[in-house]
Amino acid sequence: MDENLLNDTDSKVVFYFNPCTDALSPCPNNSVICMVDDNNTVLDLGSKGGASFTSQGVYGPVFMNYEKEDIATEIQLDCVDKVESTLSFNENYNRFEPILEVKYHLLLQSPEACFRPVEEYYSTNVVREGISSGALFLIVVLVLWLAYMIVGAAANHFISGATGFEMIPNYEFWRSLPDKLADGAKFVANGCRPPPSYEQI
Repeated sequence: MDENLLNDTDSKVVFYFNPCTDALSPCPNNSVICMVDDNNTVLDLGSKGGASFTSQGVYGPVFMNYEKEDIATEIQLDCVDKVESTLSFNENYNRFEPILEVKYHLLLQSPEACFRPVEEYYSTNVVREGISSGALFLIVVLVLWLAYMIVGAAANHFISGATGFEMIPNYEFWRSLPDKLADGAKFVANGCRPPPSYEQI
């Protein structure tokens, strides 16, 4: 977000605000929001990491709050669909609240103030690289199975002199595997009950 300037022609004050990095000069170092009054006096209103967020209910507005000494600044975040962000005095705040401290009520209108799902944020801001853990697991299993088959076939051929299908390691097991899978499927389909035997009849 670029530097935001707020000019109040009535009181002749200027607010400098940038929540992501230091606000530009004349703000002091580590300040994200400051005010310059008509006497060119710079007043630091908040620093990095000093923001707190509040809201008025689930669907109410969200506020970014800064406190510096005895001065509070409340910035209402307003999601708008426009290119440039604007900062202005907030005319919607409760004017009848008890004034216990100096408090500035500002309104930030920006597309950066819009809520976005976490997935959308990372899909637009983070380049994903590599493969998923599930795909990696399947690749490892496949490589190990192929290594088992190749090494086993070579061992059966050179040690036992096997040829053809007999070179497959544990050939009898692999040949009977489809029948065993079919028997297991029937067992599950039968409610995990054993088939009736002669004694039961």
